[in-house]
Amino acid sequence: MEQGFIHLYTGNGKGKTTAAFGLAVRALCAGKNVFVGQFVKSMCYNETKIETLFNGTNSLWGHIRIEQFGRGCFIDKDPEAIDVEMAREGLRHCSSLLSTGAYDIIILDELTIALHFGLLTIDAVLNALNRRHPA
Repeated sequence: MEQGFIHLYTGNGKGKTTAAFGLAVRALCAGKNVFVGQFVKSMCYNETKIETLFNGTNSLWGHIRIEQFGRGCFIDKDPEAIDVEMAREGLRHCSSLLSTGAYDIIILDELTIALHFGLLTIDAVLNALNRRHPA
């Protein structure tokens, strides 16, 4: 069994999601299975097209699943109670997946944004990460 690691991409501006999806493509090309939970996001961005590209009949590639747990960004509005509930449900779902080892890589896209806006607590996120499968 290999030891799993946590990668954290953070900072202002562009590049965090791109870096995470780059890791996903590398894993998929190596035959690994990837789950992406997108917090806050609610629409299909260009990177979500990766599901169509990799989930075909080519058995050399891994499988990817993308789920979104949000209603959109908060640049010009405040989060509402439904946004908090969606993020919490998303974290519960991702926590369950993390603990099973069913996926080789799990990406929690925009998790730090959900934390910044108070949709999730640091304790809840740390609990999910601490309960993850060793690999």
